[in-house]
Amino acid sequence: MLYLSIQNNLQKETITYQCNRCGKKRIALIPPSMTVKCDSRGLCEFVDVHECKDSELTAILLFIDKNRAVRSQVPISSDTELPSTDEFAIPMPSKVKHTTYTIKPNENYRGKIIRELEIKDNYRNLNYTLKSEKPLDKLNVDACSELGFMSIQANLSRNTTEDKARAWLQKLADLLEKTANLDEDIFSYLIYFLDQKMIEELNNQNSKELEIILQSTVSFPSAEENVLDEYNNLRKTVFKKLTIVDNIYYTNILKSCINNESQTILDIFNNLEQKLPLFLYLAAIYNLAENNLIEIEKVEFLTID
Repeated sequence: MLYLSIQNNLQKETITYQCNRCGKKRIALIPPSMTVKCDSRGLCEFVDVHECKDSELTAILLFIDKNRAVRSQVPISSDTELPSTDEFAIPMPSKVKHTTYTIKPNENYRGKIIRELEIKDNYRNLNYTLKSEKPLDKLNVDACSELGFMSIQANLSRNTTEDKARAWLQKLADLLEKTANLDEDIFSYLIYFLDQKMIEELNNQNSKELEIILQSTVSFPSAEENVLDEYNNLRKTVFKKLTIVDNIYYTNILKSCINNESQTILDIFNNLEQKLPLFLYLAAIYNLAENNLIEIEKVEFLTID
């Protein structure tokens, strides 16, 4: 399994609230080592997308303080506007023109596929924008998330096809919409990953890898002390196609995950002594998690009543 069992998850720190719209009690499972970054109001924004009143899929915008208590909630759906600030006991920003966040690409980004990209985030009132010095191409692809809170516009090279690109961008929009706590710092890595991977057809594995990278600054992979023995037992079966170099990479990743409580997925990538490309690292994390060699703690919402 890619993520911890519910029983193990319940040992995490939690944020509990009752949805004002449907009355369901919801719980956010938070990795103990995760830092909740608060803004100048002393609040952090989390998004909880769940089946709400009348079985309608709805996003709940939660405002959480440094003590991990829910101070306020805003239920929103694709056909409603955010309520005015006077409905809440805490100050909230007015919804004005989107602020632009300029994406600074990873140093390995080459613009092979992605020339320009804009992600409009209506949750956080932000536009994440990548501008390229390379000339624009003729391939323009748009995508919009299921609830309409994330929209993407991209100019791409002909190193991919329109169908492949649209599938990737649609998946990205849907995942971003359901990402509970989005770290802006991840976009530099995300752009490099997409620029390498969008030549491929979207499938289950690279969809999971995309999900992993979006959570990589707030997810913590861990492994048991005997994990290297377990891995060696699987080398002739599950991992028989790996090269000698691949096996060295996998072993080093596992060593970093043993009894890990403080390093995120991205921390481990940046701290590896033997560097490997990000897309290969994410594939390794996926394969190790799928084969129960590592467990990944991340933010996860559940209904408890």
